[in-house]
Amino acid sequence: MSQTLTQIADLLRSNLDSVENPVKVELIYAFNGSGKTRLSRAFKEFITPGTPDATEINEEEVAALSKPNILYYNAFTEDLFTWANDQDEYIDHKFTIRSNGLTEWLLPLLRAQGMDGNITSYFQDYTNTKITPVFNEDYSEIRFNLALGGANLGNENNVLNLKISKGEESNFVWSIFHSMLDLAVSVLSETDLTNRETPDFDNLEYVFIDDPVSSLDDNHLIHTAVSLAKLVKKGSGNLKFIISTHNPLFFNVLSNEFENDKWDKDSNNQRYWKKNRFKKRQLKKLEDGLFDLSDQPNGSPFSYQIHIKNMIKKAIDDDVVEKYHFNLMRNLLEKTATFLGHNRWEALLPKNSENQPDEQCMRALNVYSHSKQSGDEVSSPTQSQIEKLADSYHHLINEYRFYDEVTPSATT
Repeated sequence: MSQTLTQIADLLRSNLDSVENPVKVELIYAFNGSGKTRLSRAFKEFITPGTPDATEINEEEVAALSKPNILYYNAFTEDLFTWANDQDEYIDHKFTIRSNGLTEWLLPLLRAQGMDGNITSYFQDYTNTKITPVFNEDYSEIRFNLALGGANLGNENNVLNLKISKGEESNFVWSIFHSMLDLAVSVLSETDLTNRETPDFDNLEYVFIDDPVSSLDDNHLIHTAVSLAKLVKKGSGNLKFIISTHNPLFFNVLSNEFENDKWDKDSNNQRYWKKNRFKKRQLKKLEDGLFDLSDQPNGSPFSYQIHIKNMIKKAIDDDVVEKYHFNLMRNLLEKTATFLGHNRWEALLPKNSENQPDEQCMRALNVYSHSKQSGDEVSSPTQSQIEKLADSYHHLINEYRFYDEVTPSATT
């Protein structure tokens, strides 16, 4: 069904807040560019549609507004962290936190709870135990030190004020969020508000997490998914989660964890998690600019390869092949070649008279896949290129005997 992102946000909130059939977790799969990050913003704006003017509300209401009802992680969260380098000497690399509503609430809480140790532990677990983040007094600036010569940072072999990589930056920001989520779940497990160690989470109802694993390898990704699922399951009954991702492995590991309630019991043998509190879905961007949020059946894994196979097939059958279908085709070839033990994806292409991969098929896929040119510089595919894409697809399906059942979700 075609909907706007605001309508989908409304649907998600209705399901999470349902009295009769409450859902605790909405897990959403979507390709990059399908609107995941915009959905996280739409959901936030839907449940917090602006803050009243401070002159029109009393002190008690101001205090209530300082305790947010949503904690969210997405690309905009990462954008709050930027480098402020010493432009003259290039030696004082500082990772700074920009001020906005989230960070104005977050930083005092980090200071009050002394969260730097927990954040460091997560960060080093994801990256490198030799890199240590060092927070300034108000937690608004972070420097990174690399211990190459041992624990003594005065060692001449150690690197101070290191500028970490983009991937390490993402892992650091996620480490802060993960630490905050740990704290929130722990605090909210106390049902008596007067006994809670901090009132900062008293209004918290929703957590929206969009793609926290873009910079993780598969081992760390699986570890993160299992750890996150365990934390979500044990969270307060009033805390509800939306998790979106473009990573099929992350999606499937989370699905398996949420669909398994066999071991989720407390010390009194009372089950604290039931798998019927979980829904998994797929978000698609439609040609008219609207979106579709379709249910995915529980109990069966989401197969990325089968999904993109069906997308390519539908584009060929409907004669609506676009540039991105060439990228999907190469992606399918690469994953299939790896599964079958081939060193190169070209080995799965149609062969010429000399039993070599068809050069025209190879050229067509290379032009529109992993191109260094911008989208404006690459023309729309020609009919000849589209035919070569179709040849490559049909050869792969027929030669390697893909099971050709099209699931209902793949054809909507």
